[in-house]
Amino acid sequence: MSDRIALVCSCEDSMILDGRALARGCAAQGTELRRAEHLCRSQLDRFLAAVATGRPVTVGCTQEAPLFAEEAAAAGATGRIDYVNLREQAGWAKEGPSAGPKMAGLLAAAAIPLPETPLVPLASEGVTLVLGRDATALGVAQRLADRLDLTVLLTGEEPVTPLGRAEFPVLRGRARSATGWLGA
Repeated sequence: MSDRIALVCSCEDSMILDGRALARGCAAQGTELRRAEHLCRSQLDRFLAAVATGRPVTVGCTQEAPLFAEEAAAAGATGRIDYVNLREQAGWAKEGPSAGPKMAGLLAAAAIPLPETPLVPLASEGVTLVLGRDATALGVAQRLADRLDLTVLLTGEEPVTPLGRAEFPVLRGRARSATGWLGA
């Protein structure tokens, strides 16, 4: 059983929270459900009380995540805080008032710790192939041209106006294979 706290907010009653569905979903995960109407402003004390417990907290709002993170840091909170976008993904979606089970599922999914993403160190030897289908590839190449030895390979899928003055070769064709990996 989790000792997690889930904070859900109706965003000033701009969406309906199905309290029963949320309570069932949270109870199934061993999560304590706490509700608010204006968590990011007039009820910020509810957020601070939750993080003061040291328990993991899931906040059903991503829009105000920077504010919540700043307030948690200022309060010296050390517990894990996760965020999930309940408003746009469920409350304001076409399901609207019947989105309670979906919200409960989103809260449960947000509480699952993701594995660390390994970092791959990259060292450029200064040689780069920019592969693209349109003028975007040329724009990227122009931004990199002063630092790297570039070749641009355009697939020919889209018409492209040639550059007035190219500081790098621009070819048309398709990449048939690639070997290696980033950081190799």
